[in-house]
Amino acid sequence: MTPRSVVVLSAWAGGVATVASVVAFARVTGLEYFRAGDSFASYMTGAFGLVALVVLPPVAALGAILPAVWHRGPRGGSGAGAAVGRATVANTLAAAAGAVCANFVLLPRLGLWASFVFVAGLFALPAVVALTGSRPLAAVLVGLVFVFLAVPLASPPGPERWATAPDDEALVRRWASAYSWVDVVRSPVGAMKVRQNMHYRFGSTGFDAPRAYRQAHLPLLLHPRPADVLFLGLGTGLTAAGALPHPEVERAVVVELVPEVVDAARLLADANRGVVDHPKVEVRVGDARHFLHATDRRFDVIVSDLFVPWESETGYLYTVENYRAARRRLKLGGIFCQWLPVYQLGPREFEMIADSFAAAFPDVSLWWGHLDPHRPIVALVGGDASMTADASSVEDRLGRL
Repeated sequence: MTPRSVVVLSAWAGGVATVASVVAFARVTGLEYFRAGDSFASYMTGAFGLVALVVLPPVAALGAILPAVWHRGPRGGSGAGAAVGRATVANTLAAAAGAVCANFVLLPRLGLWASFVFVAGLFALPAVVALTGSRPLAAVLVGLVFVFLAVPLASPPGPERWATAPDDEALVRRWASAYSWVDVVRSPVGAMKVRQNMHYRFGSTGFDAPRAYRQAHLPLLLHPRPADVLFLGLGTGLTAAGALPHPEVERAVVVELVPEVVDAARLLADANRGVVDHPKVEVRVGDARHFLHATDRRFDVIVSDLFVPWESETGYLYTVENYRAARRRLKLGGIFCQWLPVYQLGPREFEMIADSFAAAFPDVSLWWGHLDPHRPIVALVGGDASMTADASSVEDRLGRL
């Protein structure tokens, strides 16, 4: 087989395999969180099997293109090395440009499924073009095969037709971003939820609302005069909204990583008191860790939201380094509050987080946030000095709330 034939066949097979891999992933997983067995070994076995099914075919097909291009260049001499170098440089630059384009152009403009079809079409296009001149019938056939496979992916709702998301929730609005899908959905009882990637919920205006408000009330009531407050994470906006009725709060900064979550929170203005556009509130889009290192502002209270520990990036928010960065951003007598989802922590994980917290703050106390049997939460509250809560003052401020 000639290098040209390898390029044509690999490009077409790669485009078809890319489309088929997305459909296969949706059918196998139902777009749910992946599960396999009851042990770590069975999970890893299932995960490797899923990767082999979904990733291996398109990668193997497309991976043959560059070696075929190398092989088609000059044989021997300095020209061969130069040809290999030019092809490799072009491949590397295209890979970097493709990653940037996918994140900042395709996903926001086309959405997830249409972006897959577009990229797969770019893979398959060289095969169609190459066959058009010499074998037009073959070009039509390979084009029709690609279109046939791409239709389920491109036509709404795409692979979501095989998803296992709750069918009793009405989609209000969806944003496609480089981070994820962000949805606002309405439950049958009228509660509004902010949902990520169809399953993970940032919270709800129904059952979750009192708990979310309390995540602001508790640390603010523990400080005698919380004038400047920082919230790490926005979500539904309900936690930050808990600060607005406190007359002591003069300014609040909310840092949210995903820009579309800010837009989603605006749709929940009736429940979150319009926190995104409130005159006392400044919403900053960015990484909370970077914000703590970059800002020179200091706060009376910093509240770190409920970050799920099973996401790999979340681990950075539970580190000694992050807690020390937060401590540097506190005013004299300021406190830092870290909320923890007890329902997602074992004893070992809790001890690791608590030890990291205590390594950064000289004084640490533990507070119950919500005594729910299914989803209990606790707070670690730390500061430089021993904290004392005056019961009568807290009672008076609660009454004024």
